Amino acid sequence: MSLQQKIDRITDILRRDDGISGAMHYTEQTSWILFLKFLDDYEAEKAEKADEAILSGIDYIPVLDEEYRWSNWACPKTPDGKP
Repeated sequence: MSLQQKIDRITDILRRDDGISGAMHYTEQTSWILFLKFLDDYEAEKAEKADEAILSGIDYIPVLDEEYRWSNWACPKTPDGKP
């Protein structure tokens, strides 16, 4: 699925909500969601590098608490590891 298709899907869902009548109403929410996904990807990249940095004695402290990470609320996994 392309990025445009994903954005269209998000906006279709937001259009169904009461009180959201036009693009200006859901642009802010869409931007926020994209920012949170970007931040989660950034965190994942830093965590991978942290594994390498441990050898140098550098600890990585995540910006987001566990409960606010994208993988925990936007794309939670079942106990068997499936999305």
